[in-house]
Amino acid sequence: MATFSLRIPEYTRAIRFRLAVLYSALFGISLVLLSLFITNEYLKLAREDYDQYLRNFAIDISSFINYDDAGKTVTLQIPHSEEIKFFPFVVQNTLVVVRDLDGHVLYANRNDMHVPYTPDIAVRSSYTHRFLDFEFGEERMRGLNLKVNLPNGKDLIMQVANSVEGLQRVQDQHFIFLLTMIPLTILISAAFASIVAKKALDPIQLTVDRMEELIQDGNYRPLPMPNTRDEIEKLTVTFNTMISQVQRTLEAQEKFVSHASHQLNTPLAIMRGELEVLMAKPRSPEEVRDFHLS
Repeated sequence: MATFSLRIPEYTRAIRFRLAVLYSALFGISLVLLSLFITNEYLKLAREDYDQYLRNFAIDISSFINYDDAGKTVTLQIPHSEEIKFFPFVVQNTLVVVRDLDGHVLYANRNDMHVPYTPDIAVRSSYTHRFLDFEFGEERMRGLNLKVNLPNGKDLIMQVANSVEGLQRVQDQHFIFLLTMIPLTILISAAFASIVAKKALDPIQLTVDRMEELIQDGNYRPLPMPNTRDEIEKLTVTFNTMISQVQRTLEAQEKFVSHASHQLNTPLAIMRGELEVLMAKPRSPEEVRDFHLS
């Protein structure tokens, strides 16, 4: 059966690469969490602003209500002009409904659409409001029920609603921006992290290169001490201590070899001299035997 082994590229084993990956991972997680928090707060603020504009719009529109006590009818006398605009809503594009406290529709600028009514709003004080979300077809709407008090003392319910597609579009654009910028920012930070890691590890690499040169030359001399007061200095001190111990071991070994050689040379010289005397002339077997026994 064929076996497959995963070959890890050599550069991924370097400390520089691992530091860059670790920094990028931590930075990326922090950036994502911060972006989610800021996005949530931004969208919350945008929604609150939208609701505030919607409430102000309803209050402003209520000033144009004309209530006919005799016919129990309501009209809105709003000038149909492009200059009449209640920021950020245009009157002609906003659903406006007026109800009595029983919920009956007295006025609506669109007959095909109404804002959902909450009856409990009728028992509350003037300008009490309640927001609600609903859908009309495929369009998402944000509505408001607002109890207003007319100058004639009549209480009515003003309802306004507008599409939140613009708000949703802003939200989608914001998320697309984050999905684009976060990976790009992480890649840029990874590149900078690699450069910073290289700068930080350059003194270590220089120390390693000096160690290799000493080993190749066979010259076990201490490294020059860097005045950095960091891990590089500690590494150099450790290496110099090791070199000193190696030198002491080599010197002890040389002394032992020299002493042993001296001790062995004397008996060997005597034996050599006696052998030379023995071999200087022919000897009888008895003389050779006596030489070995002596």
